[in-house]
Amino acid sequence: MAASRTPLSAALVRGRETAGLTQDQVAAWIGVSAVTYRRWENGQGEPGASQVVTLAIALGTTPGELLAGTPPAEGAGLLQRLLALEAEVAELRRRLDDS
Repeated sequence: MAASRTPLSAALVRGRETAGLTQDQVAAWIGVSAVTYRRWENGQGEPGASQVVTLAIALGTTPGELLAGTPPAEGAGLLQRLLALEAEVAELRRRLDDS
């Protein structure tokens, strides 16, 4: 029997996709396996309270909004910003190495 999506699991999918993140990136940020995170998105389990807080920070929303199924309209979460900063630093390092 397939699990149905909950408001939380649907919000995780929408929030992650809006932020342009992969399941693997979010799972690594939270400190769980990609399989565990996929289960959360599929409604086959739910994160603990502290993980909901970390997910909300990563996706740029609040725990309450995430639990209610209302992720942010734009991906402005901390994880997205950190990944962009990491890419920028890598580009700067590449430029320095090339000069």
